[in-house]
Amino acid sequence: MIINETTLIISILVLLLALVAPLCSPYFRFRRDLRRLITTEEVSDEEEIVETAEDVSSSQHNDNTANDIQTAEPPSITVLVTVHEQAKELAKHLPALLEQEYEGAFEVVVVAEQGDHETEMVLKRFSNNPHLYATFVPTSSRYMSRKKLAITLGVKAAKHEWILLTEADCQPASSTWLLEMSRHCTQEAQLVVGYSQYEPAAPTLYQLERWYSDLYLLHQAHRSIAYRTNSCNLMFRKSGFIAQDGYRGNLQLLRGEYDFIVNKFAAPQANTVCIEPASWMIEDIPTKKKRRNQLLFELASRPLLQRSFRLHLIYKIDQVMLYLSYLVTFIVLGIAISEADWVLIVTAAIALLCTIGMRMWVITKPLKFFMPHLSTWQVLCYEPTIVWRNLLFRQRFRKADNYDFTSHKL
Repeated sequence: MIINETTLIISILVLLLALVAPLCSPYFRFRRDLRRLITTEEVSDEEEIVETAEDVSSSQHNDNTANDIQTAEPPSITVLVTVHEQAKELAKHLPALLEQEYEGAFEVVVVAEQGDHETEMVLKRFSNNPHLYATFVPTSSRYMSRKKLAITLGVKAAKHEWILLTEADCQPASSTWLLEMSRHCTQEAQLVVGYSQYEPAAPTLYQLERWYSDLYLLHQAHRSIAYRTNSCNLMFRKSGFIAQDGYRGNLQLLRGEYDFIVNKFAAPQANTVCIEPASWMIEDIPTKKKRRNQLLFELASRPLLQRSFRLHLIYKIDQVMLYLSYLVTFIVLGIAISEADWVLIVTAAIALLCTIGMRMWVITKPLKFFMPHLSTWQVLCYEPTIVWRNLLFRQRFRKADNYDFTSHKL
């Protein structure tokens, strides 16, 4: 069988694309980040342990890595929780916040709506706990985001410099959550981006959609300046929040409270990432409406966020390479079958196997770390739907009333 020059060139290009395209993905980029960010977890094999040690020693002067973070004594921390018609969630998760195994001083400040009797009853049940402090948002406050107002009141009421912001529907993954987060409170740090995920029983689509976005955001926060966060697990300084006027500049938007803190207060070598499993927050399963609103509010906040170009460019390149690898392979396979070109048929089949195999390889490590209860096949099936789901939500956002995302009169 004679192989002509055209067949040879096409075969080489298809195989190269199959090998290179999977490397253009958030999974591959985050594989290296994991080795640098995790210092307390055992790696899967001895070779990776050696690589981790080498990476740790080579990055001792990088403030964005967690490897050199040590504090002489635990910092004092205020855990800030805002509550809006979430009395049941607060009753469920408040004990885990109050019972943290933490040697330093800490308090849990709960900010609730004035007149929310169910929440008041929950707070009375825990009123004897010395770590608990409650304050209320006055009903007279209007024409601005109630959520952002509650956070602002909570920050001002806080006794301590470090504020750890979370939600009433979140449960710490361990009793050392505070301790793990506090390890990143260095003198240079202004912002600590933690990690949270939905509980394993949540719909697979919700989990994968959230995780895929998290990989981009965590990579950006670790390697450069944080852009925003999906996680309800965020630490910042009270002095910085007050000095920079908190949410001034985005008060007209009802939500985006975590995004704007990260985007406004992150600075070079002053933000760090904490993803040790003991530091995670586990979120309750969201309703379909709540999940949809989260995605729509994210789109509403995006125009006011800085540093978006690079992140969105990388995302678009990843999507192009994903579709290009599959499309080229199937097009070549279709033409080869119609022309009975066995060389190209075999080449396309090998390229398809390489694409799937490489993608499974880059996915496996971060998936096992974050969500071992899911399979790589679920991720592979989800990937091609990402761009279409994003387009669907963009279309919904365009059709939505702009007043749904604002406080109307600002």
